[in-house]
Amino acid sequence: MKEVEKFADESDRASAIESAAIDIGIESARLKAAKPEFEAVGACLNCGEKLEDGLRFCDADCRDDFILRNRNDR
Repeated sequence: MKEVEKFADESDRASAIESAAIDIGIESARLKAAKPEFEAVGACLNCGEKLEDGLRFCDADCRDDFILRNRNDR
């Protein structure tokens, strides 16, 4: 969260963290509700770890990292 470091005080940092958490929640809900934009390929879309069929991410941290890195590409 290097973006957070540029803020002037704790309140600004907290607001930025809260906003990022909300963005992650919204994108996570979209990924679950809609037809997957990113198809399962037998490996985590973020780190490449092998997965069971139908899974796209190995854990919530990989999912969140993937969402954060790709949210500006839409």
